Amino acid sequence: MTEASVSFAGNLTDDPELRHTDSGIARAMFRVAVLGRREQEPSFFTVIVWRDQAEHAAESLSRAAGSWSSWAGRRQPRPGRRGARTARAAPRRDQAPATMITDSDQLTSGPWIGRAKVGGGMEKVDYDARLHAVYAAGRPLSPDARQPWMAAFARHLPATRPLVWLDLGSGTGHMTPSLATAFGGPAHGVEPSAKMRAQALAHAGHPAVRYAAGSAEHIPLPDASCDAALLFFVWHHVIDREGAARELRRVVKPGGKLFVQANFSDRMPDSWWFRVVPEGKTVDTAQFRSEAEVKRDFVGAGWTLVSHDEVTWLRAANLAEDFERLKLRAVSTFEHLSEEVVAAGFARIAAALPALGDGPHYESSQLLVFQR
Repeated sequence: MTEASVSFAGNLTDDPELRHTDSGIARAMFRVAVLGRREQEPSFFTVIVWRDQAEHAAESLSRAAGSWSSWAGRRQPRPGRRGARTARAAPRRDQAPATMITDSDQLTSGPWIGRAKVGGGMEKVDYDARLHAVYAAGRPLSPDARQPWMAAFARHLPATRPLVWLDLGSGTGHMTPSLATAFGGPAHGVEPSAKMRAQALAHAGHPAVRYAAGSAEHIPLPDASCDAALLFFVWHHVIDREGAARELRRVVKPGGKLFVQANFSDRMPDSWWFRVVPEGKTVDTAQFRSEAEVKRDFVGAGWTLVSHDEVTWLRAANLAEDFERLKLRAVSTFEHLSEEVVAAGFARIAAALPALGDGPHYESSQLLVFQR
């Protein structure tokens, strides 16, 4: 699926909001409409820019009075009358505004907190570049952490064993061996990243697990071959959501279940480090779509939503342990943050950590359950 090129239809804020945090960091926020292909409706974004780029953006937009968005990429004139009317149309009520930070290459040399793609969200993350080497160590799931997930899945599945599983976006094998053990196997881990698959083969082997190359749009399994499928923190990476939802429906048996663990832009978890580094939450939220949008992705492809659960699991024995893992930057959020922002954020966390408490740290996550 080829993505449209970005063309800014004009900003919607003649007087952008420029504020400063308690520590004096500049933050500019304004609205833009972005057009892809000419026949498409524009996408509306809330743009947030930090530090010196914030002051530059505010100055440019105030001076241009809505005519230019030269700071954000290629210099684009304001469109003609027809385009101007389109740019000022209100976003749909059911469309949660995405948080977009400029797609300009000029920000890579200074502090930035994300680069956007057309249609909302952030640029695609390349797990073969760096994340494959730190993912397992930075995002481990202990047996105590996995147990609530296995119990949540079991509540919606028949007691018969074995059950055949698809773990789509299996990564380094976080969940696949546990699925095979808990439900009798076999479990198929399908992962597009070659280096993530290599980590799984090396460190997450199991007699009833098979790892294979594939993607959400192209699953290398026969029709109606799985009793259940899992997308564990994967859906926000999928580009062709309509095609993926249909492909999942192809491989799951009639009456089978699809489990989708995801964050929603309008229902984000209260992660402890976001309270210290709000830039992280801004970017993390921008990766996700709303709860209603995600549900529609699957219902529109013929799935039936049968449950919306909340699963509470052990994230770390204590915050100090979690911080050590966080410093490995195994969370894709860090791929959208500049080195300057990351370094400043880690310094703030280190300073705040003694006052944040101790003891086990739990997190609650959303789980959508669909039936074929």
